[in-house]
Amino acid sequence: MKRKCQNCGTEVEITDEMLGESKIECPECGHYICAEIEAQAVLHAEKIGVYEYEINEDGWMEYWSFFPGEGFRFIQHNLNTGEERRDGFIPWRKEDGLPVPSFLKEFQDGNPAVWWTKYNYNVG
Repeated sequence: MKRKCQNCGTEVEITDEMLGESKIECPECGHYICAEIEAQAVLHAEKIGVYEYEINEDGWMEYWSFFPGEGFRFIQHNLNTGEERRDGFIPWRKEDGLPVPSFLKEFQDGNPAVWWTKYNYNVG
């Protein structure tokens, strides 16, 4: 499998022996690359300020971000190649009086009266 250096873009081949190592140096720039996809996701999330995300089986980090005056955007970032997609969009403005989509709400102990949003506000 290959991982793309998030610093310079060089593709580095990751062998089975490298899995479990905390970091691997990029041969081009010396920046470190994570062999484990979850660790790579954490590094990318910290870099862009995202804290609510999921990783699918194909190595895509997926998350929703809120952009004031626009709405909610669904963003996918490929942790292996660095490719990014911004396909989904839900227009939303508070002044329009529209509710936050229910799938973006996280309820405390199942209580709909106490909830917080499950998306990244003004990031991404």
